[in-house]
Amino acid sequence: LILTLVAGDPPIVAGADSDRMQDVLLGWFGDNSIYFLLSSLITTLGTLAIMYVTLNPAKPTVGEAISLAGAMLIFYIIAQILGAIAVGFGMLLLIVPGIYLAVKFSLSGMVAAGENERNPIEMMRRSWRLTKGNSLRLFGLIFLVAIAAVIAMMVISLIIGSIFGMILPDGAALTVTAF
Repeated sequence: LILTLVAGDPPIVAGADSDRMQDVLLGWFGDNSIYFLLSSLITTLGTLAIMYVTLNPAKPTVGEAISLAGAMLIFYIIAQILGAIAVGFGMLLLIVPGIYLAVKFSLSGMVAAGENERNPIEMMRRSWRLTKGNSLRLFGLIFLVAIAAVIAMMVISLIIGSIFGMILPDGAALTVTAF
């Protein structure tokens, strides 16, 4: 919400071709990149704090979890960057290896919070070991959760759209159709 208030809505250029619109949007993202970075850092900090509260055997308070997450943040970000690079290379190899690597590294944050691991490479190794023999099941779970999230977002959007009668920027009313 704060990001939307600070950065505003992306600009819409009526009648612009796709190249012009892409240039306008890239400029908007560039102008607001610091806000997107801060939002991402705050979200990552919050995610780590939640993992500390739920996974750390010491059962820290919320304040302690935020403090622990702040101390772990840079190490976790490095692990995420390394994992993203590996997944990116895997995606170049016909997508399936990238998906496999994403699943294998999916527990890195849990390792950081639950085991207080500060070494990004060790976070990734431990995640790899923890997912051994369960990669397909984890992929299935992630896939099902993603499908459920998309369906939930669609339903919520339909409800909100029908309640508030959303209006498009040019003043035309948005009509909701069911599939």
